[in-house]
Amino acid sequence: MTCDTDRLFGLGADGWVAVFTLVLAASTIGLWFASLRASKEAKLQHMVSNRAFAYLSGFEAVKLFDQLGNLAFYRLTPNWRNSGNTPTSNALISTNWSPSPGGPPPDFSYGDDAQATFIGPGAEVGSKFIDVPAHVIEQAAKGIERIFIWGTIEYRDIFEGTPPRFTNFCFHMDVRADPHTDDRWIGYVPHVGHNDTDLDRRKIKAPEGVFQSWIAGIVDVKQPH
Repeated sequence: MTCDTDRLFGLGADGWVAVFTLVLAASTIGLWFASLRASKEAKLQHMVSNRAFAYLSGFEAVKLFDQLGNLAFYRLTPNWRNSGNTPTSNALISTNWSPSPGGPPPDFSYGDDAQATFIGPGAEVGSKFIDVPAHVIEQAAKGIERIFIWGTIEYRDIFEGTPPRFTNFCFHMDVRADPHTDDRWIGYVPHVGHNDTDLDRRKIKAPEGVFQSWIAGIVDVKQPH
């Protein structure tokens, strides 16, 4: 009986070289796939953390008077903020309003006069104003009418391959009379429905704190400067 000292487990030197080469190749391929997956995850995290996120940050309300000094309109300017670290791209804003004793009109539209805009990272811009007649405000203060304001911003972020972005809002104006003066206080209360974003449609969690300014509050109407 002889023992072949040049072979181990039936394999010669060339065989073991082939085995180690295969193992090394498999390990290299595994590391490549792991690196690729890590790179994709890092890229996704970078996009999520830095993408533009535009939303309604509030309204500015100003009284407008006619030539005789009578209160004519309340001019409401929606303000939009980008809380992201990158700018918006190809942004379009549309707003509209309507008095209604119940909810917003079931067939309401955002209008056909969308406003093109650009919002830099951390910046805020005003969009096209809305003039609400003073007598409609008075009807709302007496509880005869409810005033609804709605709008949308559609935009893209700067990252390739990402879907269109949007934020919709719909508020009703909480108009109250000051019992001690002739002033009117206006608050903006989110209406059930029509307040959503592209994140909601895809069931993705929004950046923390984004919607904190949507909470209803009483806003004192500013006099013109």
